[in-house]
Amino acid sequence: MGKGGGRGSGKGGCECCEAIHALACCLCLVLFGGPILIAVGASLIAAANRNDRARSIDAVQLAVDAWNDPNSANGWLQFQKQFMYANLTPGSAAPGCAPSFLQLSVNLSNSDRYWDEEGRFTGIKQVRLNAIVPYQFFIDCSVKVNITQQLANGSGNGSLVVLPSMAKSTLDYSILLDKAGGTKSCSTRNDGCSTSNALNCRYNCENYFNGRWSCNSRSYICTVAGTYYNNFAIKVSYQSNGSMPPGYYVDSNRPGSGGGGNVLPGGFQREYDTILLPSTVATGPLFQVPNVLFGRQVTPILFFITVRSSSDPWLTYMVATEGTGYFGVSKSTLMVTGVTLVVIGCLGTLFWVVAAFYAWWMLCSRRKPTSRPSGVSGYAWDLANRYGGQYAPALGVPVHGTGQDGMPMAQPMYVYPNQQVPGQPIASYPPYMYPPPYGAPQPGPYPPYMYPHAYLPPDSRVEMNQFNAHPQPYSYPPPTTTPVTGSPEAHTGQTPAYPYPYAYPYPPYGGGPPAPLEATPSPGSQPAGAATASPPATAANPAR
Repeated sequence: MGKGGGRGSGKGGCECCEAIHALACCLCLVLFGGPILIAVGASLIAAANRNDRARSIDAVQLAVDAWNDPNSANGWLQFQKQFMYANLTPGSAAPGCAPSFLQLSVNLSNSDRYWDEEGRFTGIKQVRLNAIVPYQFFIDCSVKVNITQQLANGSGNGSLVVLPSMAKSTLDYSILLDKAGGTKSCSTRNDGCSTSNALNCRYNCENYFNGRWSCNSRSYICTVAGTYYNNFAIKVSYQSNGSMPPGYYVDSNRPGSGGGGNVLPGGFQREYDTILLPSTVATGPLFQVPNVLFGRQVTPILFFITVRSSSDPWLTYMVATEGTGYFGVSKSTLMVTGVTLVVIGCLGTLFWVVAAFYAWWMLCSRRKPTSRPSGVSGYAWDLANRYGGQYAPALGVPVHGTGQDGMPMAQPMYVYPNQQVPGQPIASYPPYMYPPPYGAPQPGPYPPYMYPHAYLPPDSRVEMNQFNAHPQPYSYPPPTTTPVTGSPEAHTGQTPAYPYPYAYPYPPYGGGPPAPLEATPSPGSQPAGAATASPPATAANPAR
């Protein structure tokens, strides 16, 4: 059993890739859509002023008027009266390959179709001269065709052209699918291999043109190899001046270059050297001697030898439409579309111009506001201060430094006013001042009081009252484990709820108010000889 290891992208397609592509196109359209739409709209308006469709239709109409002129030798009425013959000379001596002489008959069938303006040009008279032979006879016997005509002055037959046999019975072509048409819409050939447009183009290639599809990364092509032909045709015009007798001769200039009477379909490109074609008739970009039978792979049954007038309006129609059969978009459609695109583009461009003006006004103007204004100006102020403007900190935007290359070292974060940013104060509100930790100096309008140096805790050699006679640091003896009576806050084995600057636990106060102290005169105010009062004895455990 075989193992499939190929990677195919033409079946289901990549919907995610298409979505990303559409999003990228949308963003580009938003950013640069204004100028692009203006340019496209201006080109459409210019095309509308040229009115190529009307010019092409007028050219075909002029050809129709000349074709319907009954007195013109190039008109259909005089052309169908011409006698022409085909001398067939086989190049092979195989059985059944015998020379023959045929008169070209008038063919009035409406086989040439007008795809655009069908109601206007469908009723045009179609006239051509042709002879019919078996296809296998013409190909297998390598038949050479000598087309002659009966001269207008009655001097006999004159040779019109000799068409030698071709070296190949089939020819190869490639097709530009976006120009060749088909049953499904195919607008471009460079949008990838798995898009919906590519699937439509592939359908036209394989089912309408019976070709071979190939895709390389983003571009694709359709190849039609081994295409049959079953018609040799030339276009002629009547000439009555010059060294040659009056009559019909191959016209290699009108309505387009090339003397062949068959048209290369729109979008088709030759993949063979033109030396394979009869060298006696010039080959042009559009006109050639053999026809193209696309969409079929079966061997033809009949072979046609055709002579048609270069004044045939259908040939002019093919030149005007470049083989596509489509005249183009009408002037009104181009004008309306162009004006619409220009208006939309101007509005889009005006939006960015106004935004740029507001940003300049907020950043560089001498009258730039120092606080966020209301309305549309407020959004412009936000945009102006988004990437580190002068008032960015007021928005809660951290302003980062730049590196050596001048680029910001970090992406700033933008927030709208009154929106909380982690690590930043709320805009428009003063920051909350947390109190300092325990033991740290309290802030205030005055410098904090500098406490004296700490003393060692008392031991057995130091009296408690001596130690307490000086200001103490915030260090206290451990709580007692003895039950305390008279103190509702203290309990056995627990730390007091509030720190006290005295020995803990404190004794209950049961006395009256303290006695007033005796006034002590200042030095120098005591009279001489007065006895100095000694200070009272310090209590063993004074209560402060």
